[in-house]
Amino acid sequence: LVFGAYMLWDWVRNARDVDGDDDSRMTPARLAAVNAATVGSGFLSGSMGIGGGLLNVPLLVYGLGRKTRKAIGTSSLLIIPTAAMGFVAYLVSHALRSGGLAWPPEFVLIPILFPVVFIGAYLGSRWGLQALRTRPVALIFILVLFIAAAKLVYDLIA
Repeated sequence: LVFGAYMLWDWVRNARDVDGDDDSRMTPARLAAVNAATVGSGFLSGSMGIGGGLLNVPLLVYGLGRKTRKAIGTSSLLIIPTAAMGFVAYLVSHALRSGGLAWPPEFVLIPILFPVVFIGAYLGSRWGLQALRTRPVALIFILVLFIAAAKLVYDLIA
């Protein structure tokens, strides 16, 4: 909620150039601080079951001064090793059970959804790069951030 409120306030005031990098923020001290914060965001996202991008994108934008599209793209790229490690951990946890490794029935969806995800990502990136400017992309991200925060609060209460 804090990141979302800050990003929304920044978006309304139009206080930051969303299409430019601020290289003055890429200092070694800030880089170390953002690296430590992303470790914490990885722990939080894993324990809360949310995507790390909800925490990492604001860190990249405000902590390191990266432009919004670059921060979102970097966060999206980090899904690959994160998902791979999560998948391996899931398989190891199933292999260590008393009954041994059993293929979960949901895994049937992997070969079906794998190409669908890549096609959707390709089409979405082509359309998004041509049709959307950076300010609307930032607003969409802010809205998704608030939706995820609302879901976390709802899950906490319910």
